[in-house]
Amino acid sequence: MTAREPAIAEAAADWLESLGLDVYEEVHLGYGARVPDLVGSGSESLVVVECKCRLGLDLIEQADYWRRHSNAYWAAFMRSEPKRGFRNEPRTRWLAEWICVERGIGILEIDLNEGTEPRIVVPAIVHETPRAAYRLRDALRPENRRGAGPAAGTNRGGYTTTFRRTAERVVAIVTAHPDGIDVKSIVAELNADGGHHYSNDRSAENQIRILVKRGIPVFRGIKIAKVFGRHSTVLRPAGDP
Repeated sequence: MTAREPAIAEAAADWLESLGLDVYEEVHLGYGARVPDLVGSGSESLVVVECKCRLGLDLIEQADYWRRHSNAYWAAFMRSEPKRGFRNEPRTRWLAEWICVERGIGILEIDLNEGTEPRIVVPAIVHETPRAAYRLRDALRPENRRGAGPAAGTNRGGYTTTFRRTAERVVAIVTAHPDGIDVKSIVAELNADGGHHYSNDRSAENQIRILVKRGIPVFRGIKIAKVFGRHSTVLRPAGDP
């Protein structure tokens, strides 16, 4: 992660807002999922922008990943002058642009020195809303709205994930039951209050038990009190005897 990538993301976010879109940064879809740098959300559209200093295969692949979740996806990079004697650069640039045209990926060139509007090198193809787009839209949270959390491209971590939200709710539920509560009942309370990010209840019960036992930091403040079976673990606040 370079120092210039946050500035590239900032310029790209301004551009998305100029299109009338609400901008979200570092949106997390769930455990093990990728995290887009920027998501522009409109009433009927979702736009993803991935940002890096240079236009390369890694940036193209990252942008292309979001074809399953968005109506349009862009690769934003910093404008730079070709190095002297590096004769292959024009051809590699042409090849990168050709790949993006073939894959429908938009290319956004940003000049950090001039402070001008980003230049559209290749326009993105706007697709019909894909089947998996609901996952990305459902993951848009107020805390991920631009300005509410860590800026895109900083790689500082700390963004609010569905895993972290589930963990915080588990800690709150256990804290409200000082005498202890079994994992099955915890999952039932999660479901009564909007659900959890796990694929099913059995997986939620098993993972909560394992992660609390391992002492994962987000579960700090609760502990295992009793184990009656694989899915009958009782948790209680860590401060209680």
